[in-house]
Amino acid sequence: MPSRQQLEFLLVDREPLIVALPAGYELCAFERIELAQLDAQPFIMHSPTHGKYFYERIMGMLTTAGVQPHFTQYIDQTPTILSLVRAELGVSILPSSAQRFHYDNVEFRHIAGHAVQAEMSMAWHTDQDNPAVIAFRVMAADWFASKSKPAT
Repeated sequence: MPSRQQLEFLLVDREPLIVALPAGYELCAFERIELAQLDAQPFIMHSPTHGKYFYERIMGMLTTAGVQPHFTQYIDQTPTILSLVRAELGVSILPSSAQRFHYDNVEFRHIAGHAVQAEMSMAWHTDQDNPAVIAFRVMAADWFASKSKPAT
């Protein structure tokens, strides 16, 4: 049975969504990709069930832009999506942190004119008084805050 306790949230990080392309793909010629360029492209999408957050975020962005890619696969995991992009089965939109996987034959491009970002939040029960949980929350919030500050 799901918990009925109230949750408190703290936004701790944001990152832009970017386009993943097979190396040498025609869209690699562009420094930034217009969403309209993704219309009718073979597209590897996050699963609407297991990748619901990214699915809804990306579908909202594409729908607002009037873009209808040709969805070839619905996948749960970013590494699997990147493997399919590398195999030239389509393009995808992923959080910019996907670049850390360093897949050969996959190139990334920013989306032109869009500030759509993935957001990461911490959540905890409002009645949480465990000192370890409180200390972790403070440590994590401080770490993310320091990460987001520009280097001096």
